[in-house]
Amino acid sequence: MTFDVTEPADQQSGWSYYGAAHRYAVHGSDAEEAACARRTAELAATGREAELHALADAGDRCAAIATLEVLVDQDRVDELRAMGAAGHDPAFVTLMELYVRRGDEAALRAEAATAERARFWLSALLVRSGRLDEALDELRRLVAAGVDTHAAHGKMLDLLLEHGREDEVRALAAAGDRPAIRRLNFWQHRDRP
Repeated sequence: MTFDVTEPADQQSGWSYYGAAHRYAVHGSDAEEAACARRTAELAATGREAELHALADAGDRCAAIATLEVLVDQDRVDELRAMGAAGHDPAFVTLMELYVRRGDEAALRAEAATAERARFWLSALLVRSGRLDEALDELRRLVAAGVDTHAAHGKMLDLLLEHGREDEVRALAAAGDRPAIRRLNFWQHRDRP
């Protein structure tokens, strides 16, 4: 999960999918990458979305990413939401990241009402807003709901440590919480050569 959402909304490097075709090799060679980039850019620029969708549906990852980029760039949030609700994970993640970048807490809370894992991104927004305890509560809700418990618990431990609340992690470790023990051990040795 991407939690570093501190860069500006137009900075692609922090998105999981938006701009990903330009950061990751999604084809087997440089020539294929370049051809894909040209093809998808041309389709997007000329408004040939049906062709872009057809390529994406056929498994072309460049086209799938370009489709998400078009939806974000044109603020077609309802389409992203519908795709995410239908099980298209990259669309769901892109929508959550868009809401965080916009600072749209209400939208994230509305999504969390029907998709518990939206709480990951809600917690990121709350941390960014300086509301650590509320962010921790959202992560605890994920753990209690059994949704991505390992990731939610780990993020909760990291936030506690990063915000000077080592004693709370120590208490969890003393109670036998194995992830807390591991995180605390790593934390204590982070500055050593």
